[in-house]
Amino acid sequence: MPTESIRKHLARTSVPAARRLAAKSPLAIGLLSLLSISMLSLNTIHAAPLPQPTQLQVQIDNITLRDDLALGGRVRTTFDRGARLIAAVDVTDLRDEGSVPESDPDYGLQYTLDFEIRDVRTGTIYDSSQDPGDSRQITLAPSESGSVELVWNIPYDFPSNDYIFRVNIDLADVSNTEAHFSEQNIRIMDSSRHIFKEEDRWNFRNVVDEETPRTKRILISPNNPDAGDLVWRVTGWPFEWLELIEPMPDPLDPSRSIEVTNTGFLQLRVSSSALVGNFSDEVIITFNAGEVSFPVLANINRHPGGEIDRFDVTPNQVKAGEDVQFNYRVNNNGRTDLSYRVTFVVRGPSNAVVYDSSVSDEDAFVEVADGQTTDTRQFAWKVPYGSVKGDYRVGIELRNAYEFDARPYDAIDTTDTKAKVFNVLEGAKISVSPSEWQFGSISEQDIERQTATFNVTNVGRPTLEWQITAVPEWIELINLSPQTQQTGDGIVVLRLREDIAPGNYLDIFKIDSNGGEFEAALGVNIRSSVRPTPTRSSTHTPVPTPTSEPTAEPTSTPIVEPESTDTPVPTPTATSAPAPEPTSTPIPEPTPADTPTPEPTVTNTPVPEPTATPVVEPASTATPTPEPTATNTPIAEAETPDTPIPVPTSLQPGVSDKPPGGACSEAPQPLSPVTALANIAMLLAPIGLAGGARWTVRRHKINGR
Repeated sequence: MPTESIRKHLARTSVPAARRLAAKSPLAIGLLSLLSISMLSLNTIHAAPLPQPTQLQVQIDNITLRDDLALGGRVRTTFDRGARLIAAVDVTDLRDEGSVPESDPDYGLQYTLDFEIRDVRTGTIYDSSQDPGDSRQITLAPSESGSVELVWNIPYDFPSNDYIFRVNIDLADVSNTEAHFSEQNIRIMDSSRHIFKEEDRWNFRNVVDEETPRTKRILISPNNPDAGDLVWRVTGWPFEWLELIEPMPDPLDPSRSIEVTNTGFLQLRVSSSALVGNFSDEVIITFNAGEVSFPVLANINRHPGGEIDRFDVTPNQVKAGEDVQFNYRVNNNGRTDLSYRVTFVVRGPSNAVVYDSSVSDEDAFVEVADGQTTDTRQFAWKVPYGSVKGDYRVGIELRNAYEFDARPYDAIDTTDTKAKVFNVLEGAKISVSPSEWQFGSISEQDIERQTATFNVTNVGRPTLEWQITAVPEWIELINLSPQTQQTGDGIVVLRLREDIAPGNYLDIFKIDSNGGEFEAALGVNIRSSVRPTPTRSSTHTPVPTPTSEPTAEPTSTPIVEPESTDTPVPTPTATSAPAPEPTSTPIPEPTPADTPTPEPTVTNTPVPEPTATPVVEPASTATPTPEPTATNTPIAEAETPDTPIPVPTSLQPGVSDKPPGGACSEAPQPLSPVTALANIAMLLAPIGLAGGARWTVRRHKINGR
């Protein structure tokens, strides 16, 4: 049908239909208009829908994990720190073959692959998308498959734990796509597998005299330089026979080395003190990736030697308390330089050991080169006071200076059979009683009566010679002078100084003698004899509060002074007894004047009545107020009326505590599409009603014609 015919047909059919509809309902035109505008609004709202993410048409088929640095490169899910993890990812484009022409720009789509290391508790720990160098790209045509390798160098200090290895694939340079991912479980372990050691086993083999010292040096470095810094230190080695040269021992903790980062050398040397034996131990190195230990072996076959070349004692006779001197020489008859330790053992008349220099940690140390002999050395020993008289024997023993509990060596030369004999004479020996003196707790008033007495006795032979060498500052000697030589038995009397101040004192009293030393502890507590004087506390008298009423100025009225008598006035005492009552003598009434009223005397003398003087009334109606008298009567405080506390508006019924402004003061809220349509309909309803009413009026006018 031609266009013009269609237009005429619609005009013939639609206009009469509209007129019939308007005739039946006056509001039809308005409703039709409202419906048309509402549909137009709906079309406007839905004309620009929100963008939806593009569904990727690609999938990850398989992920194969391996360690590129491990031998064989076999598939695994457990990796060591420092490993180079290779993830081979197989992907396929899911678009149908032939669905996109080859000439179409979207025929070959480029995809980006990256990976995440995720902890099941804390989430993502590492994301390769933050490092563009770790991401990979692949271009696929419809139905095409391909493979991409992702590389992760596991840091040497990465925490050991179980993780999720997640691979993400997305369209390159397109942000509004839904990425696809696939996951595998992996485990990171502490290990030194990826640390390079030049040797895994050190064998120093046979070590003889001519090869002293023998040293070995090995290189240690990270196998994977891309796995971050390798930090390490030596934490254990057999220091009994090996010396750590490099890295040097830590000055703060010599049992371990200083810290080394990445590449470094480990150097060990057989100690010159290790003489003979087969040794098998281990060296421990601690890395930030884990710990490694490797064995160290050595067969040391040196030829040490040594002998006592000379040994004698001077003098041959000594008294108890005197020194005896042991003279000796050491000859190194071996084939290696040595350090020797010389031990002296003294036995008394009963053959019991009375002295051992090794037990007392007083051995002599001597260093002697191969084939050399020392000059004469001396070792002095003081015979104890009170030693039993008789013959004593001293033996000498020569041994390796660095003898260890774990590997003891026999003494090189023991010459106890050639022991030297010396005689000890009985000497003086001091005995003092009591062994200490405590004065106790005394008052300052009793200081001068406090003394202490010590008895000095010689329990040995010959004559005892002694003197007092130390006296506390708060003690004075009564019968002796300090630093004065005394002979034989004696008495020492001490007393406290009179000027000693209160407090606690503790010190030492000392006597030196040819029969030994004596020390006694002295102590005392001096109490102060001064007692503090108690003070009386003052009583607070309440002060009356004057009234605020205006007081008229009264006229000055002369007051007759009462005649004073010679009767003495009693002085009040500081007691709590009540004051005496005044006599019945009439007392003149005081006038309200500024003149002070004299106190009445406590006598029976009559007091003349004062002359009545007319007082001029002041113009003011205020009554003069007499001065209040200070008494102990408590003053009642005026009650303060209760002030009403305002109630918050939020607690009052029907009252809002929000600021004025109505709904417009609130933040605007978003409207839903249904609410928007309802608002539009309500706004357009009056227009439709008005149009319908106007059409009805016109129709009536036409019909009326």
